[in-house]
Amino acid sequence: MARGGYKFFDTDAHVGPYVDVLEPYLTEDDKSRLAAWEQFRTVSKNGHISYNKGQRKYLRRLYTETAETAASGYMAGFTGVKRSRPISPDVDRSSAARIADMDHEGADVNFMLPSGWFGTFTAGDDVPLEMGMYRAFHRWMRDYCAPYPDRLGGVMLVSARDVPGSVAEMRRAGRERQRLHVDRGVRVALGILGAHDQRRGGAVGDARAVVDAERPGDDRRARGSRTWERRRRSSR
Repeated sequence: MARGGYKFFDTDAHVGPYVDVLEPYLTEDDKSRLAAWEQFRTVSKNGHISYNKGQRKYLRRLYTETAETAASGYMAGFTGVKRSRPISPDVDRSSAARIADMDHEGADVNFMLPSGWFGTFTAGDDVPLEMGMYRAFHRWMRDYCAPYPDRLGGVMLVSARDVPGSVAEMRRAGRERQRLHVDRGVRVALGILGAHDQRRGGAVGDARAVVDAERPGDDRRARGSRTWERRRRSSR
Protein backbone atom coordinates (compact mmCIF):
# COMPACT_ATOMS: atom_id res chain seq x y z
CA MET A 1 0.00 0.00 0.00
CA ALA A 2 3.02 2.28 0.01
CA ARG A 3 2.40 5.31 -2.17
CA GLY A 4 5.10 7.35 -3.80
CA GLY A 5 7.68 5.24 -1.99
CA TYR A 6 6.21 6.07 1.42
CA LYS A 7 4.45 3.82 3.90
CA PHE A 8 1.74 5.19 6.15
CA PHE A 9 2.08 4.58 9.87
CA ASP A 10 -0.82 5.42 12.20
CA THR A 11 0.96 6.00 15.51
CA ASP A 12 -2.17 6.93 17.45
CA ALA A 13 -4.33 3.89 16.75
CA HIS A 14 -6.57 3.19 19.75
CA VAL A 15 -7.87 -0.15 20.88
CA GLY A 16 -10.27 -0.74 23.80
CA PRO A 17 -9.53 -3.27 24.78
CA TYR A 18 -12.74 -3.80 26.71
CA VAL A 19 -12.72 -6.02 29.77
CA ASP A 20 -14.95 -8.57 28.05
CA VAL A 21 -12.25 -8.83 25.36
CA LEU A 22 -9.49 -9.19 27.96
CA GLU A 23 -11.45 -11.65 30.13
CA PRO A 24 -9.69 -14.78 28.75
CA TYR A 25 -6.34 -13.22 29.68
CA LEU A 26 -7.25 -12.33 33.28
CA THR A 27 -6.08 -14.50 36.16
CA GLU A 28 -8.47 -15.65 38.85
CA ASP A 29 -6.86 -13.11 41.19
CA ASP A 30 -7.48 -10.32 38.65
CA LYS A 31 -11.14 -11.30 38.39
CA SER A 32 -11.61 -11.40 42.16
CA ARG A 33 -10.04 -7.95 42.53
CA LEU A 34 -12.30 -6.54 39.80
CA ALA A 35 -15.30 -7.54 41.91
CA ALA A 36 -14.48 -4.62 44.24
CA TRP A 37 -14.91 -2.25 41.29
CA GLU A 38 -18.48 -3.30 40.54
CA GLN A 39 -19.88 0.17 41.31
CA PHE A 40 -17.70 1.62 38.52
CA ARG A 41 -18.63 -1.03 35.94
CA THR A 42 -20.31 0.22 32.76
CA VAL A 43 -21.73 -1.63 29.77
CA SER A 44 -21.92 0.01 26.35
CA LYS A 45 -24.81 -0.30 23.92
CA ASN A 46 -22.76 -2.97 22.15
CA GLY A 47 -22.33 -4.93 25.37
CA HIS A 48 -18.69 -4.00 25.98
CA ILE A 49 -17.56 -3.71 29.61
CA SER A 50 -15.33 -0.96 30.98
CA TYR A 51 -14.86 0.89 34.29
CA ASN A 52 -15.16 4.62 34.93
CA LYS A 53 -13.47 5.22 38.30
CA GLY A 54 -11.56 8.50 38.03
CA GLN A 55 -13.19 9.30 34.70
CA ARG A 56 -12.08 12.60 33.17
CA LYS A 57 -14.64 15.34 32.67
CA TYR A 58 -14.08 18.24 30.30
CA LEU A 59 -16.05 21.10 31.83
CA ARG A 60 -14.04 24.10 30.65
CA ARG A 61 -13.19 25.25 27.16
CA LEU A 62 -9.62 26.19 26.37
CA TYR A 63 -8.83 29.81 27.36
CA THR A 64 -11.90 30.08 29.60
CA GLU A 65 -11.94 30.10 33.39
CA THR A 66 -15.51 29.08 34.15
CA ALA A 67 -16.78 25.52 33.92
CA GLU A 68 -19.79 25.05 31.67
CA THR A 69 -22.94 23.70 33.27
CA ALA A 70 -24.82 22.59 30.15
CA ALA A 71 -24.68 18.83 29.75
CA SER A 72 -23.61 19.05 26.10
CA GLY A 73 -21.64 22.28 26.37
CA TYR A 74 -18.16 20.89 25.74
CA MET A 75 -19.13 18.69 22.81
CA ALA A 76 -21.88 20.90 21.38
CA GLY A 77 -19.88 21.70 18.26
CA PHE A 78 -18.88 18.09 17.57
CA THR A 79 -20.87 16.66 14.68
CA GLY A 80 -19.26 13.24 14.57
CA VAL A 81 -16.50 11.56 12.62
CA LYS A 82 -16.81 11.48 8.85
CA ARG A 83 -16.64 7.85 7.75
CA SER A 84 -16.92 6.26 4.33
CA ARG A 85 -18.11 3.05 5.97
CA PRO A 86 -18.85 1.78 9.49
CA ILE A 87 -15.97 0.49 11.62
CA SER A 88 -16.10 -3.24 12.23
CA PRO A 89 -17.65 -4.03 15.66
CA ASP A 90 -15.17 -6.91 15.95
CA VAL A 91 -12.07 -4.77 15.60
CA ASP A 92 -10.86 -5.49 19.17
CA ARG A 93 -11.57 -9.21 18.93
CA SER A 94 -10.26 -9.85 15.44
CA SER A 95 -7.03 -8.42 14.11
CA ALA A 96 -8.20 -9.48 10.65
CA ALA A 97 -11.09 -7.01 11.02
CA ARG A 98 -8.60 -4.26 11.90
CA ILE A 99 -6.43 -5.14 8.91
CA ALA A 100 -9.49 -4.88 6.66
CA ASP A 101 -10.21 -1.40 8.05
CA MET A 102 -6.54 -0.43 7.59
CA ASP A 103 -6.59 -1.61 3.99
CA HIS A 104 -9.70 0.45 3.37
CA GLU A 105 -8.14 3.65 4.72
CA GLY A 106 -4.69 2.98 3.26
CA ALA A 107 -2.72 2.49 6.49
CA ASP A 108 0.28 0.18 6.33
CA VAL A 109 0.95 -0.04 10.08
CA ASN A 110 -1.05 0.59 13.26
CA PHE A 111 0.86 1.43 16.44
CA MET A 112 -1.78 0.85 19.11
CA LEU A 113 -2.41 2.10 22.61
CA PRO A 114 -5.30 1.53 25.00
CA SER A 115 -8.27 3.88 25.06
CA GLY A 116 -8.37 6.58 27.73
CA TRP A 117 -10.68 4.64 30.03
CA PHE A 118 -7.92 2.08 30.67
CA GLY A 119 -6.23 4.62 32.94
CA THR A 120 -8.99 3.93 35.46
CA PHE A 121 -6.76 1.35 37.13
CA THR A 122 -4.39 4.09 38.26
CA ALA A 123 -7.25 5.74 40.16
CA GLY A 124 -7.46 3.08 42.86
CA ASP A 125 -5.12 1.80 45.56
CA ASP A 126 -5.03 -1.77 44.28
CA VAL A 127 -1.65 -1.82 42.55
CA PRO A 128 -1.71 -5.61 41.98
CA LEU A 129 -4.94 -5.10 40.01
CA GLU A 130 -3.34 -2.33 37.96
CA MET A 131 -0.39 -4.57 37.14
CA GLY A 132 -2.68 -7.53 36.46
CA MET A 133 -4.65 -5.54 33.90
CA TYR A 134 -1.43 -4.40 32.24
CA ARG A 135 -0.17 -7.99 32.01
CA ALA A 136 -3.50 -9.10 30.56
CA PHE A 137 -3.25 -6.32 27.98
CA HIS A 138 0.24 -7.47 27.00
CA ARG A 139 -0.86 -11.09 26.62
CA TRP A 140 -3.83 -10.01 24.51
CA MET A 141 -1.58 -7.79 22.37
CA ARG A 142 0.79 -10.70 21.79
CA ASP A 143 -1.98 -12.86 20.35
CA TYR A 144 -3.74 -9.99 18.57
CA CYS A 145 -0.63 -8.84 16.71
CA ALA A 146 0.85 -12.29 16.03
CA PRO A 147 -0.90 -12.92 12.67
CA TYR A 148 0.33 -9.56 11.30
CA PRO A 149 3.69 -8.86 13.01
CA ASP A 150 4.78 -6.38 10.34
CA ARG A 151 1.57 -4.36 10.43
CA LEU A 152 0.42 -4.33 14.06
CA GLY A 153 2.28 -3.25 17.18
CA GLY A 154 1.73 -1.24 20.31
CA VAL A 155 2.96 0.24 23.56
CA MET A 156 3.87 -1.63 26.70
CA LEU A 157 2.25 -0.39 29.90
CA VAL A 158 4.36 0.19 33.01
CA SER A 159 3.42 1.35 36.50
CA ALA A 160 5.28 3.98 38.49
CA ARG A 161 3.79 2.38 41.59
CA ASP A 162 5.43 -1.00 40.95
CA VAL A 163 8.71 -0.42 39.14
CA PRO A 164 10.22 -3.84 40.04
CA GLY A 165 7.08 -5.55 38.73
CA SER A 166 7.19 -3.42 35.58
CA VAL A 167 10.85 -4.31 35.02
CA ALA A 168 10.02 -8.00 35.40
CA GLU A 169 7.18 -7.66 32.88
CA MET A 170 9.47 -5.84 30.45
CA ARG A 171 11.99 -8.67 30.71
CA ARG A 172 9.27 -11.23 30.05
CA ALA A 173 7.90 -9.33 27.06
CA GLY A 174 11.44 -8.76 25.77
CA ARG A 175 11.81 -12.50 25.30
CA GLU A 176 8.74 -12.58 23.05
CA ARG A 177 7.78 -10.98 19.73
CA GLN A 178 6.90 -7.80 21.63
CA ARG A 179 10.57 -6.91 21.92
CA LEU A 180 10.34 -4.19 19.25
CA HIS A 181 7.28 -2.75 20.92
CA VAL A 182 9.07 -2.57 24.27
CA ASP A 183 12.01 -0.75 22.72
CA ARG A 184 9.87 1.71 20.76
CA GLY A 185 6.91 2.13 23.07
CA VAL A 186 7.99 1.95 26.67
CA ARG A 187 10.72 4.54 26.21
CA VAL A 188 8.11 7.31 26.18
CA ALA A 189 6.55 6.07 29.39
CA LEU A 190 9.95 5.84 31.05
CA GLY A 191 10.68 9.43 30.07
CA ILE A 192 7.56 10.47 31.95
CA LEU A 193 8.47 8.33 34.94
CA GLY A 194 12.00 9.67 34.90
CA ALA A 195 10.72 13.16 35.66
CA HIS A 196 9.42 11.78 38.96
CA ASP A 197 12.42 9.60 39.75
CA GLN A 198 14.83 11.83 41.65
CA ARG A 199 17.24 9.00 42.31
CA ARG A 200 19.93 8.93 39.66
CA GLY A 201 20.47 5.35 38.65
CA GLY A 202 17.34 4.35 40.56
CA ALA A 203 14.58 1.95 39.61
CA VAL A 204 13.55 3.88 36.51
CA GLY A 205 17.17 3.92 35.39
CA ASP A 206 17.20 0.15 35.85
CA ALA A 207 14.09 -0.09 33.68
CA ARG A 208 15.79 1.91 30.92
CA ALA A 209 18.74 -0.47 31.14
CA VAL A 210 16.38 -3.37 30.47
CA VAL A 211 15.10 -1.67 27.32
CA ASP A 212 18.59 -0.78 26.13
CA ALA A 213 19.90 -4.30 26.78
CA GLU A 214 17.20 -6.03 24.76
CA ARG A 215 19.08 -5.72 21.47
CA PRO A 216 22.80 -5.40 22.29
CA GLY A 217 25.05 -4.44 19.42
CA ASP A 218 22.42 -2.52 17.47
CA ASP A 219 24.31 0.67 16.71
CA ARG A 220 21.22 2.41 15.35
CA ARG A 221 19.36 1.72 18.58
CA ALA A 222 22.32 2.89 20.64
CA ARG A 223 22.53 6.18 18.76
CA GLY A 224 18.78 6.66 19.18
CA SER A 225 19.08 5.96 22.89
CA ARG A 226 21.78 8.59 23.32
CA THR A 227 19.72 11.13 21.38
CA TRP A 228 16.70 10.38 23.54
CA GLU A 229 18.75 10.78 26.72
CA ARG A 230 20.13 14.15 25.56
CA ARG A 231 16.62 15.39 24.81
CA ARG A 232 15.40 14.16 28.18
CA ARG A 233 18.19 15.95 30.05
CA SER A 234 17.70 19.18 28.11
CA SER A 235 13.98 19.20 28.96
CA ARG A 236 14.59 19.19 32.73
